[in-house]
Amino acid sequence: MWNDTIKTPLTMDNEAMYYAYGWMTNKVNGKQFVHHGGSLPGFKSVYFRYVADKTAILFWTNSDTADIYGIAFGVSDLLQSKDKKN
Repeated sequence: MWNDTIKTPLTMDNEAMYYAYGWMTNKVNGKQFVHHGGSLPGFKSVYFRYVADKTAILFWTNSDTADIYGIAFGVSDLLQSKDKKN
């Protein structure tokens, strides 16, 4: 589902981003990263998955002004730094 992709003009950290059946996929720190976000008035959500680590991060907010990607990347960075210490 995440391998049959179309390259988009978007980038993240100078890495090309691809679109695959509703999912955005690219590499973060050399690892396959899959994500999807969405919003409605008053709500935002995001799903992050680091495929090799079998780690998923999901956030839902009842605020359409929340920096949901910033929050999710912050938690992701904390989890990855914790893994490096172990």
